[in-house]
Amino acid sequence: AARYLKRDLSNIDIDFDVKINASVIEGPSAGAAMAASIVLALENIQPSPNIMMTGAIRSNASVVQVGAISEKAAAAKEAGADIFLVPPGQGSQLSSARTQTCSQVGRMQVCRVNYQYKPVNIGQSLNITVQEVATVADIIEIFRKSSKPSVSA
Repeated sequence: AARYLKRDLSNIDIDFDVKINASVIEGPSAGAAMAASIVLALENIQPSPNIMMTGAIRSNASVVQVGAISEKAAAAKEAGADIFLVPPGQGSQLSSARTQTCSQVGRMQVCRVNYQYKPVNIGQSLNITVQEVATVADIIEIFRKSSKPSVSA
C-alpha cells in the first residue's frame, strides 16, 4: 500500500478485524485484499461489496499466485460477489478429459490411458466474472471504475 501510494505509512496504525467462518486460516491469500483496503481507505474510495479478491502481495505491490482459486471463487459468489479478482495466470484452471485406447497384442489386451488438458475459465461455471490483476494499481483501478456513478440516458 505504501509503495502504491508513494507515502510513508509508518506513522499510521492499521488494524484489521477479520471475521471468518473457518477452523484453519493460513497463508498469504488475503495480502492483496489487505493492501488494497488500505489504499481504498486512504484514497477515500468506496469499496464495492460485489468485488472480492484473493492473492498474495509482494513488497513491489505485485499480486502473486495462491492456492484453491476455484474454492475461493465459489465462496465469493456465495457471499454475493459479481467480480472476483485473482493473480495473473489464475483466471482459468486445467480440466482433463480421460480417454482409453485398447488393442489386442497376442492374447493380451493392452490399454493406454491418455489425458487431454485444456484451460477452463473458473468464472463460467460459477456465473461470476473472474478477472486477473497483476498489481495493486490494477485492483484500485477496478474499484475506481466501480465507484463512478453510471450515466443513464
